[in-house]
Amino acid sequence: MTTTVLVPTMGALLIGVLISCALYGVTTFQTYLYFQQFATSDSRFLKYTVVFLWLLETVHTALAAAFVFRLQILDFGNFDEILVTHVSDDVTHGILACIIFLVHCFYIRRLWLFTHNIYVTGLVMVLALCHFGFEMVVMALIFIFPNFSQFHKTTPYFTTAMVMAVSADIIIAATMTIELRTKMAMDRKTNTLLSRLSAYVISTGVLTSAVDIIILSTFIAMPDNLVYLCFLNFVNNFYANSMIARLNARQSLRSTRGGVHTDTDVHSMNDLSSRPTRSVPVILRRDDKFSSDQDDGVEISKTVERHVV
Repeated sequence: MTTTVLVPTMGALLIGVLISCALYGVTTFQTYLYFQQFATSDSRFLKYTVVFLWLLETVHTALAAAFVFRLQILDFGNFDEILVTHVSDDVTHGILACIIFLVHCFYIRRLWLFTHNIYVTGLVMVLALCHFGFEMVVMALIFIFPNFSQFHKTTPYFTTAMVMAVSADIIIAATMTIELRTKMAMDRKTNTLLSRLSAYVISTGVLTSAVDIIILSTFIAMPDNLVYLCFLNFVNNFYANSMIARLNARQSLRSTRGGVHTDTDVHSMNDLSSRPTRSVPVILRRDDKFSSDQDDGVEISKTVERHVV
Protein backbone atom coordinates (compact mmCIF):
# COMPACT_ATOMS: atom_id res chain seq x y z
CA MET A 1 0.00 0.00 0.00
CA THR A 2 1.69 3.21 -1.16
CA THR A 3 1.64 6.47 0.76
CA THR A 4 0.20 8.38 -2.22
CA VAL A 5 -2.84 6.11 -2.18
CA LEU A 6 -3.17 5.87 1.60
CA VAL A 7 -3.15 9.55 2.51
CA PRO A 8 -6.14 10.74 0.41
CA THR A 9 -8.31 7.96 1.85
CA MET A 10 -7.75 9.25 5.38
CA GLY A 11 -10.79 11.39 4.68
CA ALA A 12 -12.93 8.28 4.29
CA LEU A 13 -11.60 6.99 7.59
CA LEU A 14 -12.46 10.27 9.30
CA ILE A 15 -15.99 10.20 7.89
CA GLY A 16 -16.47 6.67 9.19
CA VAL A 17 -15.40 7.64 12.70
CA LEU A 18 -17.67 10.70 12.70
CA ILE A 19 -20.62 8.53 11.69
CA SER A 20 -19.67 6.04 14.39
CA CYS A 21 -19.63 8.80 17.03
CA ALA A 22 -23.07 10.00 15.92
CA LEU A 23 -24.49 6.47 16.03
CA TYR A 24 -22.88 5.94 19.43
CA GLY A 25 -24.97 8.86 20.65
CA VAL A 26 -28.05 7.01 19.36
CA THR A 27 -26.91 3.86 21.18
CA THR A 28 -26.51 5.79 24.42
CA PHE A 29 -29.97 7.31 24.07
CA GLN A 30 -31.48 3.91 23.30
CA THR A 31 -29.78 2.49 26.40
CA TYR A 32 -31.18 5.31 28.52
CA LEU A 33 -34.68 4.68 27.17
CA TYR A 34 -34.33 0.97 27.82
CA PHE A 35 -33.58 1.42 31.51
CA GLN A 36 -36.33 3.98 31.85
CA GLN A 37 -38.91 1.53 30.53
CA PHE A 38 -37.69 -1.89 31.61
CA ALA A 39 -35.34 -1.43 34.58
CA THR A 40 -37.83 -3.09 36.94
CA SER A 41 -39.35 -5.71 34.64
CA ASP A 42 -36.52 -7.31 32.66
CA SER A 43 -34.21 -9.95 34.06
CA ARG A 44 -30.81 -9.05 35.46
CA PHE A 45 -29.11 -11.05 32.74
CA LEU A 46 -30.78 -9.01 30.00
CA LYS A 47 -29.99 -5.72 31.71
CA TYR A 48 -26.37 -6.73 32.24
CA THR A 49 -26.19 -7.70 28.56
CA VAL A 50 -27.39 -4.25 27.50
CA VAL A 51 -24.88 -2.56 29.83
CA PHE A 52 -22.04 -4.76 28.56
CA LEU A 53 -22.98 -3.99 24.96
CA TRP A 54 -23.01 -0.26 25.69
CA LEU A 55 -19.59 -0.50 27.38
CA LEU A 56 -18.16 -2.30 24.36
CA GLU A 57 -19.60 0.41 22.13
CA THR A 58 -18.05 3.10 24.35
CA VAL A 59 -14.59 1.55 24.22
CA HIS A 60 -14.81 0.92 20.47
CA THR A 61 -15.83 4.51 19.74
CA ALA A 62 -13.06 5.90 21.96
CA LEU A 63 -10.37 3.74 20.33
CA ALA A 64 -11.61 4.55 16.81
CA ALA A 65 -11.50 8.27 17.59
CA ALA A 66 -8.01 7.88 19.08
CA PHE A 67 -6.89 6.07 15.90
CA VAL A 68 -7.98 8.96 13.69
CA PHE A 69 -6.52 11.53 16.10
CA ARG A 70 -3.15 9.79 16.00
CA LEU A 71 -3.10 9.45 12.20
CA GLN A 72 -4.31 12.94 11.34
CA ILE A 73 -3.00 15.02 14.25
CA LEU A 74 -0.18 13.47 16.27
CA ASP A 75 1.55 11.69 13.37
CA PHE A 76 0.56 14.12 10.63
CA GLY A 77 3.28 14.10 7.96
CA ASN A 78 5.13 11.23 9.64
CA PHE A 79 4.55 8.59 6.96
CA ASP A 80 6.52 5.89 8.77
CA GLU A 81 4.05 6.05 11.68
CA ILE A 82 0.95 6.51 9.53
CA LEU A 83 1.62 3.25 7.72
CA VAL A 84 1.74 1.22 10.95
CA THR A 85 -1.03 0.32 13.40
CA HIS A 86 -0.61 0.36 17.18
CA VAL A 87 -1.89 -2.12 19.77
CA SER A 88 -4.91 0.05 20.61
CA ASP A 89 -5.83 0.12 16.93
CA ASP A 90 -5.62 -3.66 16.65
CA VAL A 91 -7.76 -4.24 19.76
CA THR A 92 -10.55 -2.23 18.16
CA HIS A 93 -11.08 -5.03 15.66
CA GLY A 94 -11.50 -7.57 18.45
CA ILE A 95 -14.07 -5.38 20.21
CA LEU A 96 -15.97 -5.09 16.93
CA ALA A 97 -16.09 -8.89 16.72
CA CYS A 98 -17.36 -9.13 20.32
CA ILE A 99 -20.18 -6.65 19.65
CA ILE A 100 -21.39 -8.48 16.55
CA PHE A 101 -21.17 -11.87 18.26
CA LEU A 102 -23.15 -10.61 21.27
CA VAL A 103 -25.91 -9.26 19.02
CA HIS A 104 -25.93 -12.46 17.00
CA CYS A 105 -26.41 -14.47 20.20
CA PHE A 106 -29.37 -12.26 21.11
CA TYR A 107 -31.01 -12.93 17.75
CA ILE A 108 -30.17 -16.64 17.87
CA ARG A 109 -31.93 -16.96 21.24
CA ARG A 110 -34.96 -15.16 19.84
CA LEU A 111 -34.91 -17.30 16.71
CA TRP A 112 -34.96 -20.47 18.81
CA LEU A 113 -37.79 -19.25 21.07
CA PHE A 114 -39.87 -18.28 18.07
CA THR A 115 -39.27 -21.22 15.72
CA HIS A 116 -37.84 -24.09 17.83
CA ASN A 117 -36.07 -25.13 14.64
CA ILE A 118 -32.86 -26.74 15.83
CA TYR A 119 -31.38 -26.99 12.33
CA VAL A 120 -31.75 -23.32 11.37
CA THR A 121 -30.79 -22.12 14.84
CA GLY A 122 -27.76 -24.43 14.89
CA LEU A 123 -26.67 -23.24 11.45
CA VAL A 124 -26.85 -19.58 12.47
CA MET A 125 -24.96 -20.35 15.68
CA VAL A 126 -22.19 -22.05 13.69
CA LEU A 127 -21.99 -19.06 11.33
CA ALA A 128 -21.82 -16.63 14.26
CA LEU A 129 -19.07 -18.64 15.94
CA CYS A 130 -17.12 -18.90 12.69
CA HIS A 131 -17.43 -15.14 12.13
CA PHE A 132 -16.17 -14.45 15.64
CA GLY A 133 -13.31 -16.93 15.27
CA PHE A 134 -12.12 -15.55 11.93
CA GLU A 135 -12.30 -11.98 13.26
CA MET A 136 -10.07 -13.02 16.18
CA VAL A 137 -7.62 -14.51 13.69
CA VAL A 138 -7.63 -11.21 11.78
CA MET A 139 -6.86 -9.31 14.98
CA ALA A 140 -4.00 -11.69 15.77
CA LEU A 141 -2.55 -11.25 12.27
CA ILE A 142 -2.77 -7.48 12.57
CA PHE A 143 -0.73 -7.75 15.77
CA ILE A 144 1.87 -9.80 13.90
CA PHE A 145 1.81 -7.70 10.70
CA PRO A 146 1.05 -4.11 11.79
CA ASN A 147 2.07 -2.46 8.52
CA PHE A 148 -0.77 -1.58 6.13
CA SER A 149 1.29 -2.97 3.26
CA GLN A 150 0.98 -6.41 4.88
CA PHE A 151 -2.78 -6.34 5.38
CA HIS A 152 -3.25 -8.57 2.35
CA LYS A 153 -2.21 -11.46 4.60
CA THR A 154 -5.56 -11.13 6.39
CA THR A 155 -7.62 -11.21 3.18
CA PRO A 156 -8.83 -14.86 3.26
CA TYR A 157 -9.77 -14.65 6.94
CA PHE A 158 -11.39 -11.23 6.80
CA THR A 159 -13.43 -11.99 3.68
CA THR A 160 -14.59 -15.30 5.18
CA ALA A 161 -15.64 -13.53 8.36
CA MET A 162 -17.70 -11.00 6.39
CA VAL A 163 -19.39 -13.75 4.38
CA MET A 164 -20.28 -15.54 7.61
CA ALA A 165 -21.80 -12.37 9.08
CA VAL A 166 -23.86 -11.65 5.98
CA SER A 167 -25.08 -15.25 5.83
CA ALA A 168 -26.14 -15.23 9.49
CA ASP A 169 -28.02 -11.94 9.11
CA ILE A 170 -29.84 -13.07 5.97
CA ILE A 171 -30.84 -16.45 7.42
CA ILE A 172 -32.16 -14.84 10.62
CA ALA A 173 -34.17 -12.24 8.72
CA ALA A 174 -35.51 -14.70 6.15
CA THR A 175 -36.49 -17.34 8.70
CA MET A 176 -38.24 -14.90 11.01
CA THR A 177 -40.08 -13.27 8.11
CA ILE A 178 -41.31 -16.62 6.79
CA GLU A 179 -42.44 -17.69 10.26
CA LEU A 180 -44.33 -14.44 10.77
CA ARG A 181 -46.01 -14.72 7.39
CA THR A 182 -47.24 -18.21 8.20
CA LYS A 183 -49.00 -16.82 11.27
CA MET A 184 -51.06 -14.36 9.28
CA ALA A 185 -54.77 -14.68 10.12
CA MET A 186 -58.09 -13.20 9.12
CA ASP A 187 -57.97 -10.74 12.01
CA ARG A 188 -56.86 -7.33 10.71
CA LYS A 189 -55.23 -6.24 13.99
CA THR A 190 -53.28 -9.47 14.21
CA ASN A 191 -51.99 -9.00 10.68
CA THR A 192 -51.03 -5.40 11.46
CA LEU A 193 -48.90 -6.55 14.37
CA LEU A 194 -47.24 -9.31 12.36
CA SER A 195 -46.60 -6.90 9.49
CA ARG A 196 -44.83 -4.51 11.86
CA LEU A 197 -42.75 -7.36 13.25
CA SER A 198 -41.80 -8.38 9.70
CA ALA A 199 -40.79 -4.81 8.92
CA TYR A 200 -38.52 -4.72 11.98
CA VAL A 201 -36.88 -7.99 10.98
CA ILE A 202 -36.36 -7.06 7.35
CA SER A 203 -35.07 -3.54 8.04
CA THR A 204 -32.48 -4.59 10.60
CA GLY A 205 -31.35 -7.65 8.64
CA VAL A 206 -31.04 -5.77 5.35
CA LEU A 207 -29.21 -2.84 6.95
CA THR A 208 -26.49 -4.86 8.65
CA SER A 209 -26.12 -7.20 5.67
CA ALA A 210 -25.84 -4.27 3.24
CA VAL A 211 -23.06 -2.62 5.25
CA ASP A 212 -21.20 -5.94 5.59
CA ILE A 213 -21.42 -6.42 1.82
CA ILE A 214 -20.10 -2.89 1.22
CA ILE A 215 -17.19 -3.57 3.57
CA LEU A 216 -16.40 -6.81 1.77
CA SER A 217 -16.69 -5.19 -1.67
CA THR A 218 -14.48 -2.21 -0.90
CA PHE A 219 -11.92 -4.39 0.86
CA ILE A 220 -11.59 -6.66 -2.18
CA ALA A 221 -11.97 -4.03 -4.93
CA MET A 222 -9.73 -1.39 -3.32
CA PRO A 223 -6.95 -3.24 -1.47
CA ASP A 224 -4.57 -0.26 -1.59
CA ASN A 225 -6.61 2.18 0.49
CA LEU A 226 -8.63 2.49 3.69
CA VAL A 227 -12.08 3.10 2.25
CA TYR A 228 -13.39 -0.13 3.76
CA LEU A 229 -12.49 1.17 7.23
CA CYS A 230 -15.03 3.95 6.76
CA PHE A 231 -17.82 1.38 6.91
CA LEU A 232 -16.08 -1.00 9.28
CA ASN A 233 -15.91 1.75 11.90
CA PHE A 234 -19.68 2.05 12.25
CA VAL A 235 -21.13 -1.36 11.30
CA ASN A 236 -20.99 -2.34 14.98
CA ASN A 237 -23.23 0.63 15.80
CA PHE A 238 -25.91 -0.75 13.48
CA TYR A 239 -25.77 -4.12 15.22
CA ALA A 240 -25.92 -2.62 18.72
CA ASN A 241 -28.71 -0.19 17.86
CA SER A 242 -30.77 -2.91 16.21
CA MET A 243 -30.69 -4.99 19.39
CA ILE A 244 -31.45 -2.23 21.91
CA ALA A 245 -34.03 -0.58 19.66
CA ARG A 246 -35.77 -3.94 19.31
CA LEU A 247 -35.98 -4.24 23.08
CA ASN A 248 -37.37 -0.71 23.35
CA ALA A 249 -39.95 -1.44 20.66
CA ARG A 250 -41.86 -3.90 22.84
CA GLN A 251 -44.29 -1.31 24.17
CA SER A 252 -45.23 0.05 20.76
CA LEU A 253 -45.60 -3.45 19.34
CA ARG A 254 -47.95 -4.44 22.15
CA SER A 255 -50.06 -1.33 21.66
CA THR A 256 -50.57 -2.30 18.02
CA ARG A 257 -52.87 -5.08 19.21
CA GLY A 258 -56.06 -3.21 20.04
CA GLY A 259 -59.39 -4.49 21.29
CA VAL A 260 -58.87 -7.42 23.63
CA HIS A 261 -56.03 -7.01 26.11
CA THR A 262 -54.64 -9.64 28.42
CA ASP A 263 -51.96 -9.73 31.04
CA THR A 264 -49.52 -10.91 28.39
CA ASP A 265 -49.75 -7.47 26.81
CA VAL A 266 -48.38 -5.90 29.98
CA HIS A 267 -46.11 -8.40 31.68
CA SER A 268 -43.07 -10.23 30.43
CA MET A 269 -42.94 -13.95 29.86
CA ASN A 270 -41.28 -14.31 33.25
CA ASP A 271 -44.36 -12.82 34.88
CA LEU A 272 -46.57 -15.22 32.97
CA SER A 273 -44.81 -18.21 34.46
CA SER A 274 -45.45 -16.99 38.01
CA ARG A 275 -49.04 -15.79 37.87
CA PRO A 276 -52.28 -16.81 36.12
CA THR A 277 -53.77 -14.81 33.29
CA ARG A 278 -56.89 -12.85 34.30
CA SER A 279 -59.86 -12.47 32.03
CA VAL A 280 -60.89 -9.00 30.93
CA PRO A 281 -64.49 -8.07 31.89
CA VAL A 282 -66.67 -8.13 28.78
CA ILE A 283 -70.32 -8.46 27.79
CA LEU A 284 -70.94 -12.17 27.33
CA ARG A 285 -72.54 -13.36 24.13
CA ARG A 286 -74.01 -16.66 23.05
CA ASP A 287 -71.41 -17.39 20.45
CA ASP A 288 -67.75 -18.28 20.91
CA LYS A 289 -66.31 -15.23 19.12
CA PHE A 290 -64.92 -13.65 22.26
CA SER A 291 -63.23 -16.87 23.34
CA SER A 292 -61.45 -17.23 20.03
CA ASP A 293 -60.50 -13.54 19.97
CA GLN A 294 -59.05 -13.73 23.47
CA ASP A 295 -57.08 -16.85 22.65
CA ASP A 296 -55.80 -15.08 19.55
CA GLY A 297 -54.80 -12.08 21.65
CA VAL A 298 -52.86 -14.29 24.05
CA GLU A 299 -51.13 -16.10 21.21
CA ILE A 300 -50.16 -12.87 19.44
CA SER A 301 -48.90 -11.34 22.69
CA LYS A 302 -46.72 -14.39 23.22
CA THR A 303 -45.50 -14.03 19.66
CA VAL A 304 -44.45 -10.47 20.41
CA GLU A 305 -42.64 -11.50 23.58
CA ARG A 306 -40.82 -14.41 22.00
CA HIS A 307 -39.90 -12.41 18.91
CA VAL A 308 -38.62 -9.28 20.63
CA VAL A 309 -37.19 -10.34 24.02
